[in-house]
Amino acid sequence: MFTAAGTPPPSAELSKYFNGPIESSPFTVCPKCNALKPFRCHHCSICNKCVLRMDHHCVWMCNDIGVGNVRFFVCFLVSFAISLLLAFVVTAPLNLKLSLSIKLLMTLEAVLGVGIGIFSFFHVIFVLTNQTSLEVADNIRDYFLRPKNERKFITPYDLGIAKNVKQILRFNKWWELFNPFAKQVDINQLDVIISRKFMEYTDFLDDEEEDENNGIVNH
Repeated sequence: MFTAAGTPPPSAELSKYFNGPIESSPFTVCPKCNALKPFRCHHCSICNKCVLRMDHHCVWMCNDIGVGNVRFFVCFLVSFAISLLLAFVVTAPLNLKLSLSIKLLMTLEAVLGVGIGIFSFFHVIFVLTNQTSLEVADNIRDYFLRPKNERKFITPYDLGIAKNVKQILRFNKWWELFNPFAKQVDINQLDVIISRKFMEYTDFLDDEEEDENNGIVNH
């Protein structure tokens, strides 16, 4: 996969999303790149760069999976899993007439098809809920660290299934998802990173923490 994963915009553009000097921004500074790192941005130690809406570094693709190429990654996974399982289903009725090498190949198709199918299923869920692998891992960790009565999965970037799919997979027509040569719709990458729902969530947390610090408890 040669499509770039996407790097964060310059600090000057990021500063449009908050008031005051850059030093007081809600974003963190990447110690490696020495630049502002917006929400959902992570530094890849392998590629040595910050990636926008980073999901993970794929060793098979030799590339990071981020806002710029997640569409092609998900479509590749789904189509690959379907192809493997379809090949197994078509050749399975001929199993008794096939040679040992073909039977071994069928077994490999089934194992890889199921494995990649499960992997594809989870990434489709991530698209539908507007999450990344890193965010899901953090969510699971935070879930078990919280008291039992406060446990819940938080998806602050979730805009609804239809908007999530269009925002992440970036297409005009549904059939374009099945065309690997269809051009992605141009978007403001910061819209993927900063959602109104996320800002409302962080503001709510800030108010809640301030109330706790002031000794205000709601009953």
